[in-house]
Parts: sequence; structure tokens; C-alpha cells
Amino acid sequence: MADEKGTLMETRRFLITAYMLMENLANKLYDCPGACLWEVVRNGVCACMPGDAWIPNKARVEVLLARDHPMNPGGSTLVVLDHGSGFTQKSLELWCNIGQSLEDMQGGAGSHAGASQKRIGRFAALALNRRCAEHRDPNAGFHIFTRTTPKGRVRRIGMIPAEIEKDQGIRLTEIDGDAPELGSLRGHVGSFTAVVIPEPVFETVDEIRAELAWFLPRKQDRTFNITVGGSPLPAPPLSDKVTHVQEDGGAIEAYLDRFDTSERTSGGIWLCDAETGLRVAHAPRLHSCLPSILCRHDLTGDIFIPGLLANQDTSRSSLTKEFVRSDAWKKAFLYLTAHVVPKAASLLDDTEVDTSPIDKLVRDIADQSLKIYGKPDPIPGPPWEWIVPPPPPPNPPGPPRGKLPGGKPPSGSDEEDEDEEDDPPPGPEPKIRRIKIGDKTYVLARLRLSELIWAEVDQVNPAVILINSGTYAAMPKEARAQGEHFLLMLLSAVARGEHPDDSLAAAEFVASHRRNFLRGCAI
Repeated sequence: MADEKGTLMETRRFLITAYMLMENLANKLYDCPGACLWEVVRNGVCACMPGDAWIPNKARVEVLLARDHPMNPGGSTLVVLDHGSGFTQKSLELWCNIGQSLEDMQGGAGSHAGASQKRIGRFAALALNRRCAEHRDPNAGFHIFTRTTPKGRVRRIGMIPAEIEKDQGIRLTEIDGDAPELGSLRGHVGSFTAVVIPEPVFETVDEIRAELAWFLPRKQDRTFNITVGGSPLPAPPLSDKVTHVQEDGGAIEAYLDRFDTSERTSGGIWLCDAETGLRVAHAPRLHSCLPSILCRHDLTGDIFIPGLLANQDTSRSSLTKEFVRSDAWKKAFLYLTAHVVPKAASLLDDTEVDTSPIDKLVRDIADQSLKIYGKPDPIPGPPWEWIVPPPPPPNPPGPPRGKLPGGKPPSGSDEEDEDEEDDPPPGPEPKIRRIKIGDKTYVLARLRLSELIWAEVDQVNPAVILINSGTYAAMPKEARAQGEHFLLMLLSAVARGEHPDDSLAAAEFVASHRRNFLRGCAI
């Protein structure tokens, strides 16, 4: 057709290819077969829940490994059966939408507490068919049988990549409720959906149970009814070597232990969604967004944090870039650093705790500050205020009366024993520390910043100085130059917080305290 100016206008449609379905939306998208199977199970769980809420006690899912199934005579077939509502007209329309629509994006985090949001997980089962996964056979795939009524005819949907590319859509047919291809579901009473996968990558029921168990909700009160091979599948128990539950009604919880190689083949802590209990992100994949000790492979366990599931990335094992840059994540990061990191460190020997170059720079500056300005002031208040404290009131210049520089009383004084009792016991230090500059105490915390920023004052509270835990493009190569550079950037960040509207006063602040560090004492 032509527009009003007579220019020829033409519309071309994008085409779905079999290779794209098998590779980009299945084989290359997930970390392991267990993650693919969990995607299929999770879709079934959501189908069992009324509305868009996450109500796990309403869900019932069965995973079976059938021999000599009509869809694969003479071989094995994986069947994932949910007793949900079946494919209603609305769910069928959603099934045919690949990816989130504009309406979905405007609606926020998706349905079922974020468990259903990306709208691409329906193709995960392709990676569970051995011919698709290992031989890239576009004529292999899986089948769906579904019904929305207790009895009657059943819809059959073929999910075969070659057919989808040819038709640019899916083929739906109706069969009788006792048709032979239904196998053990012949004569089944009730609505249901069954995903039938011939020639699966799993060979035994035990293999399926081992792969799937770790994807289940990590808390028993959040789990659903699931059987594998006819037997209930419980989630493995939470680690209990060290635990931490946030006070004042907070939802952050941690259950950690040393990794036991006899228990699993790979270690690492998982971050779980606090509402659903589902594992969302593998901590070793978040090394630039988490305190380094929580990313170690020789630790294991689960940390529950609110709002994670809705911000899971498409690989189902990490978090979106937008979320790890958000204020919500920064708040969680600082809490983990102050309260969970010390407990994780207690599981390791002192010599085992990783000390990155950043940690060494921070420790060196903190040690120098201790000699120059004395011991940092304690930060009173409930747990969160220990992390983001209000600016402390100014102290009189110089060491307190009756004490030497550094906060120690003279040897033999009455205050000596009392002060030593208040000192924390030695041990691994968390990646958040107090430091005194002048007469004020500041909190240093690691967080990923722009690659051009090494240290920045927190916009909410100038008593918190954020140190870049990610890539920093302007860092000098020589160790001595790095220490000098870090000190100047740190003092500049503090100065911006103390004198946000007076650049001259900020420059004098930096120069004055830099002189103190050069001389090793306060002037």
C-alpha cells in the first residue's frame, strides 16, 4: 500500500526459526538440565494456583519417567503432570506470546510473586529431549496434553521446532479422553496439563530427584505437593552451622555452612526469595555485587532476601543488572555486609578468608587512621542504624581526657581493664568497617559504582562512604601509588559530604587531613 505522499509502504514479519527455539530459548539459556526441568515444574505449579497469587499449598505436580509410553514406544519418556486449571483460552493466548508484552512490562514483576514473568520458559523442555539437546534435531521436541474440564476431550499441542518454524505457530488438535497417546492418563478425571518429553536426558528417577530437589522452596512452609517417581520429593534441609535472622521484623535470613564435597558436586551460597522460598541467584555469579566472602565456592547455604524472584534474570541463576544497581539492593548489601559476612567468616580459618587488593587498601588506611585520630566511635541504635548511622555529634579535638592518642588509657590506669573488656574479640573482619577522620566516625562499605568513581559519599547519609567493589579504570598500577590514590579519593568523598556547597572548604579539608596522614599524627 502507499501512504499519502505516494511512497510505497510494506510490512515484513519476523520469522521464528527452529534453531532459535532450540539454542537461544533452551540449550544455551539454562545452566543445567535440572534448571530446565524446574522451569517446566514451576509453570505447572503456577497453573495450579488461583489467580496471580503465589499459594503453594494449592499446587500438586507429578514427575514420572515412563517406559514404553505411546509417544515413544520402546524408550523412556519424561512426563510432568500438574493438576491445575489446564490451558484456558487466556492461558493459551499467553502461551503463544513469546516474551513479555508491553502490557506485561507496564504491569511490573509478573504474576505469582515473580514466578511467571519472562514468558520464554515454555521452551525449556526442548533442552530435556536428548535429540534436541545433543544432536540439535529440529524434528524432536515435546508434546502437551491439556484439559480444562473434569472429563471430555483433550487438547494436544505439538512443540516440535521444525513444525513451529514451518507454521510460524503451534498445532492444536483435539483427541478423546481415552485416546491411546495419553498413556497412563487415559480416562483421567479432572483438569490437568501434562508435558510429555520423549527420549529425555535423564536416565533414572534418582537422577531426576537429585537434580530437582535443590530448586524446590527451601522452607517447608512454602513448599507444594510434588512427587517424583511416585514418591514425595522434599527439599534438602537448610544448613544450620551458622544462622542469622534479621531483627525488628525484617525478612533477611541466612543459613550457612562449610561446603561438604560428599554432599554435592558444587558449592556456593544461593540467594533465595523471601516470599516464595525459591532459589534465585547463585552467589558466585554475583562477585562484583556481593561481599567477596559470600561468593566463595567453599561455603554453602541459603540467604533469604525480599523481592528477588521478580528480579531474576533469564538464566534463572542470577539477578538483573537493573536490580543490583537499585536502592533496595544497596540496602540489602549493606545489611549482609554488617551482619551476615562476620558469621560466614566464622566458618573459615583466618588464613582462608580472601583478602582482595581493595580490602588491603582499606585496612592500611584504617590502621593509619587509628594511629592518627584514635579509635572510631561506637555507633548506637538498632541493627539497620549500625549500617547507615546518623552522623555522630562532633567530639572535642584531641584524644579524650586521660587517654593517649589512639583511644588507649595510660598503662595502669583505672580505665584500662574496663576499656579492654569492651573491645571485640579478634577474628575475621567484615567488609564494612568504621574509620575515624578528624573528630567524626564514618562507615566504609563496598558497593559497585561507576568505573570512574573509586569512593563516593552515600546520598542518604554522609556518614557512609561507598568504596567501589567493581572495575575502576583510573587505579594506578603500582601498590604505593594505589594507596596514595585511594586516600585522596576517600578524603575527597568525605569532604563532599562535609562541605557539599563549599568547594574551597572541601579542598582545605582534603589537604589538611592528607598532611596528617603524611606526618602520622593530627596537627
